[in-house]
Amino acid sequence: MRSRHPSRALAEQYNPLATSPDLISAHDLLDRVVDKAFGALRPLTTERERQTLLFTAYDNLTAGLLNTEKPKRRRSTDNHEVPVGIATGATQEPKR
Repeated sequence: MRSRHPSRALAEQYNPLATSPDLISAHDLLDRVVDKAFGALRPLTTERERQTLLFTAYDNLTAGLLNTEKPKRRRSTDNHEVPVGIATGATQEPKR
C-alpha cells in the first residue's frame, strides 16, 4: 500500500477523512486472516470482539507459565555455620 502512495506520510494515509479504499480493504483482509488464525468461528465486526479473541488466546497460550504459589521454605538439615572467611571473603568471625 505504501508503494502506491510514496509521497503521502502515514498520518495522511490514515487520516479518517482521506484513507484510500484500497488501504481499508487491505486492513479488513488482514483482520479476517488474523481472526481466523486465532480461532474466530465467524467474522468479527468490532475491535472489542477482536481484543477479546486475542486476549483469550494469549491467556490460553500462557496458562501455567507463571507460578503464583510462594515457594515453600526448606529447612536446613544441619546446624553447621559456614565460617565468615569462606562465605564472604572476610577474615573476622561473625559476631554473636
